[in-house]
Amino acid sequence: MERKIEQPNPAEYGWIEDNLRKARELTGKTGAEEIPLDKLDEAFARWMDQHDPKKEDPNPFINAFGIAFGQYLVDHDDMKWAVVIDDQGTEMAVHGKPGDVLIFPPNFVSKRYVSRQKNFFSLIYPEMKKDIERLKAQGKEELTALSPLGNLDKPWWKFW
Repeated sequence: MERKIEQPNPAEYGWIEDNLRKARELTGKTGAEEIPLDKLDEAFARWMDQHDPKKEDPNPFINAFGIAFGQYLVDHDDMKWAVVIDDQGTEMAVHGKPGDVLIFPPNFVSKRYVSRQKNFFSLIYPEMKKDIERLKAQGKEELTALSPLGNLDKPWWKFW
């Protein structure tokens, strides 16, 4: 199956909003206030310290932290929410063009949950931002170099 990138539907945007609300609760933020990465790090570390996987499903928390990080990318790096469908299933991502930058924030957090890593959002973001900018710049260069009749489809890129 070829990978498809679609805009989220209203229910999926609702799911994003529900997870942002949960992340704001976990970080002590209110309303539509942006969640700074250092607050996301603090809240994730606090949650990891008290989390018992035998008593509590981690997935709602992983999703909340992942969606909050994804929203940070949307707000700061000209990315958009997307639903990615391929032979592996369906997953929420953030997508940027040109350059076809594709990042899967809940998966990004899930891997750090498994490795018990803390304080990674603000540490990883500066390098991630450089990579996003580099890939977008490469995409612009490639688009400029292509003839008007050339194929503009490029392979998808998965950050992690």
